[in-house]
Amino acid sequence: MGSEKGLLEVRGQKMITLISKVLEPLVSNILIISSNPEYRFLGYPVYPDLLPDCGPAGGIYTGLFHSPTEKNLVLACDTPNLNTDFLQYLLLESERSLITVPVSADGIHPLCGFYSRTVLSEWKKKLQAGDRKMTEFLAHFNAKKMNLTQQVRFDAGFLLKNMNSREDLPEN
Repeated sequence: MGSEKGLLEVRGQKMITLISKVLEPLVSNILIISSNPEYRFLGYPVYPDLLPDCGPAGGIYTGLFHSPTEKNLVLACDTPNLNTDFLQYLLLESERSLITVPVSADGIHPLCGFYSRTVLSEWKKKLQAGDRKMTEFLAHFNAKKMNLTQQVRFDAGFLLKNMNSREDLPEN
């Protein structure tokens, strides 16, 4: 994109603002994992990665480390179409799993899921061993993969679409 995705405007608001508004009715704490202090404008704690250069798996580790809760909703900042009803559905489906992630026709979405702090120490060991691929982490922890391809209640392809280029950004 050439710039920080979460700070780009979509529908008149920064993407990170849209994500935080979807989260606020569902969670008691919001943490932002970024080395960019500009995210502090929302009033939530902002933490840089504890283990740099580990990609999304490192960001999840940092979030779980700083989280005061056992169950944690992890979201990427570049999915501005998410809504609270969809995330509530994921929460209900995640009740008995250490990790629960949705699967749409586009594939697995590991940056929209519920993660238990129970995985924290083993997650760190995998990072320190050089593991970086989210698919390997999900397999290691036997993550519950919720297949939404036949789900008519939600348009998972739309809700989970992440913005990877300026062409992906919806019209304001």
